[in-house]
Amino acid sequence: MAFKGVILDVDVTLVLSNDTHVNSWVEAFAKFSYEVKFEEVRPLMGMGEDYIIPKFAPGLS
Repeated sequence: MAFKGVILDVDVTLVLSNDTHVNSWVEAFAKFSYEVKFEEVRPLMGMGEDYIIPKFAPGLS
């Protein structure tokens, strides 16, 4: 079966995925023993990892 098209969702146009993305950050930090709260990361969505990682885990950057 051939695909007739592909839909790409950029910047939550079709799916509101920011909260899922935030949860991924929280879980990733936890794997490295950094306790980061959802509410701390949520306002930073849209910023790159070059900002987020040093902010919460300076030892990883």
